Amino acid sequence: MKDTSLGIAAIMAHGEAQLRANRAESERTTQKIIHERRMDEFQKTNDNLARINTGLEDELAYHVREKFQAHNNFAQEREIRNKVTNDYNNLYNQHEALKAENEYYKSLLCKPMLEIAQANGDFKKTYEEQMAFVADWMVSQKAFQELAIELGEKQGMSVEEIITKAETKTDGVLNKEHEESHGTNADPFISYYFKKKKK
Repeated sequence: MKDTSLGIAAIMAHGEAQLRANRAESERTTQKIIHERRMDEFQKTNDNLARINTGLEDELAYHVREKFQAHNNFAQEREIRNKVTNDYNNLYNQHEALKAENEYYKSLLCKPMLEIAQANGDFKKTYEEQMAFVADWMVSQKAFQELAIELGEKQGMSVEEIITKAETKTDGVLNKEHEESHGTNADPFISYYFKKKKK
């Protein structure tokens, strides 16, 4: 009887030991599964964080590029704006200079030709050539006048009578009443400017 009790106790002790061993193994298995699941979740979380980080880096890089491009565009626009402003200022200054020069020449052209010649070297040469021509013509006229006086005095006329008689010839010159061979009739140039003088 005593041996039977010892056998049952041994079996029960072995069963309990086996049960504890099974529980321990089950606990280890459960812990392993929990650990693996946690590792999977941790890995997934890391993957998600990596994707989010990559997305943030890409977005940051995009914004950096956009900002850099905007800065470049602004710099280019500023350069173009400055160039346009400089061109406008240059054109405005040129316009004002030409306007002042135009006003100067308009004022100058209203003055006698001698003053124009004194103020403008290019015109002075032309003016002096014309004045030389006029001086030559005046000398010629004075020579003819002197000849007329000498011839008139030989016919017993006074200087005053000769000059008066010469003045009566003006209408004849303008109306082309003289012999053509004499060359004393007025041409269109003389008629035009003589009428201007009379006005």
